[in-house]
Amino acid sequence: MAFAFLLAASSTSCSNNKYGFSSPEDAIGTYREQLNILRNAKTSNTKDFGMLICKWKETKDTIINYLRKDSVLIKDERVAQSFYGIHDSIRNEMLRLSETWRYDYSDVLTLKEQTSPFKEDKEIQEAVKEAEPFFESLSNTPISQSDKNSIFIYFYF
Repeated sequence: MAFAFLLAASSTSCSNNKYGFSSPEDAIGTYREQLNILRNAKTSNTKDFGMLICKWKETKDTIINYLRKDSVLIKDERVAQSFYGIHDSIRNEMLRLSETWRYDYSDVLTLKEQTSPFKEDKEIQEAVKEAEPFFESLSNTPISQSDKNSIFIYFYF
């Protein structure tokens, strides 16, 4: 379920690669190639899955912007059906791949970092480095000085 959220929430700024489409059919063909790559992938891991998310989002956004440029998604129902059909198939393949390895919360955070639009932002990285000591100190501070029995008494009254 966490990967479904990541797929929806991850940003498209993983890369700025440009595609040169000559027609809407060419753009749809490129999206279909992306689907075939995912179908051929039998397993994945956190690092590879993060790269696949970036590639998928980059490809999807480039294609959808190309198709919207001339209102093709509104004017041509055949192209729109092809695009959205392939899009749904890609989402299903990404979900299938997310189930091919055991993951934990640290993997989810790694994927979030890999797909963040701010991963190259130096100013944010510096702010994180400045804030890390504070949050590390919180990790070493006990939550409560009370023992278990006194906590239970507090909540019962």
